[in-house]
Amino acid sequence: MLIPSKLSRPVRLDGTVVRERLLQKLTVSGNYRLVLVTSPAGYGKTTLVSQWAAGKTNLGWYSLDEGDNQPERFADYLIAAIQQASNGGCVRSEALAQKRQYVSLSALFPNCSLSWRSGSYRSG
Repeated sequence: MLIPSKLSRPVRLDGTVVRERLLQKLTVSGNYRLVLVTSPAGYGKTTLVSQWAAGKTNLGWYSLDEGDNQPERFADYLIAAIQQASNGGCVRSEALAQKRQYVSLSALFPNCSLSWRSGSYRSG
């Protein structure tokens, strides 16, 4: 069973510092499949990404914690976040993950990424 709050974007808080330069960098990062935001705890990563994500609909959210170090749990949540972002584009991978019917974690994700590249947002 997945915890819904791990897949929910934080609500944008009024009165937070808006970092225009960093928001602009995120905005022009649309040509990349993955953007990694790193900094020490408390430096505003979640706030920054929440501000950038406000109003976007084709975006998945996954809040990691120490328990996600288990491969099966990580896969379940990551696929759920991809499902959010792709409007259900990883149905086959999700079914395989739920039944634990896969050889390795890397075998779960090609269906999702291939369907994204084709622009169809549906997996086979």
